[in-house]
Amino acid sequence: MSYKITQKKVNFVKRYFLRLIQLESIDSTNDYAKRMIKNNLKQTLTDCVIVSSRQYKGRGQFGRIWYSQSNGGLYYTYLHFPNKDWQIPSTITMDIGNICIKSLKKIILKRHKLESKIILEWPNDIILNQKKIGGILIETNAKNKSSDRPFLIIGIGINISQRVFSDDLSPIATSIYKELKTTISKIDVQESFTASIKEYLTKK
Repeated sequence: MSYKITQKKVNFVKRYFLRLIQLESIDSTNDYAKRMIKNNLKQTLTDCVIVSSRQYKGRGQFGRIWYSQSNGGLYYTYLHFPNKDWQIPSTITMDIGNICIKSLKKIILKRHKLESKIILEWPNDIILNQKKIGGILIETNAKNKSSDRPFLIIGIGINISQRVFSDDLSPIATSIYKELKTTISKIDVQESFTASIKEYLTKK
């Protein structure tokens, strides 16, 4: 795990007023966020973004496995601590999905002048050319009224530059590179997600 203060992290904090935690490898960025909450429950925790180059226990909705051991993807979690009276929107998964799609389309168009047919497939799959390039996993205790410290964990995985998938995944999974024969910066995606999610949460 890497906690080293880099200029990239300093710039991120200045731009978004959020802490950035960068990891080389982790079981799951969402699970890492949960451990942060558990270990610091009686201390002051602030919103942060967690990213990892690889995950070895990435998961999707209903505990399904999300293959994320390649460093070609963005494995991202936004950890948010809302006010105690905050009501989680019933459409939050769809809202976050639409944020992801809008960000990806904008970056691809800006960087490569390419239109991309990325869509959200209910409830949480991000699809390009009928194959999955990403997914969203949202976890929260905000519905538990007895909780002293509500939290919201927004996990997002995006296949960006992977070129090879296993035989069992090839029929259903793909990456931006495989479909568009070009790639985009993980940093651009990470920062676009962060700016848009922060704006969304601020308005709720």
